[in-house]
Amino acid sequence: MIRYPKPITGFVVKQENLSSFLDQKLSFLGLNSQEIEDFKNYWLPVMNNSQYYRINFITNEQMDKSAPITILPKPDSIQRVFMDWS
Repeated sequence: MIRYPKPITGFVVKQENLSSFLDQKLSFLGLNSQEIEDFKNYWLPVMNNSQYYRINFITNEQMDKSAPITILPKPDSIQRVFMDWS
């Protein structure tokens, strides 16, 4: 189990706005269009039982502390996206 600091802030997003919200935020976090589509293809069907969602993204720095990762050979860049939602 990954232990991470529970967010005390975040975004409140109406269910019908989830797709466009994720497009915007995931692009800002550095994901490309295929990565965004893959992310949404997994998460949007799961997030279908509430009118509103509280969403927060855990930063790379927080993830590195909570769940360190080593990849060899070392890639040019790593972008980890962890979404906390309820």
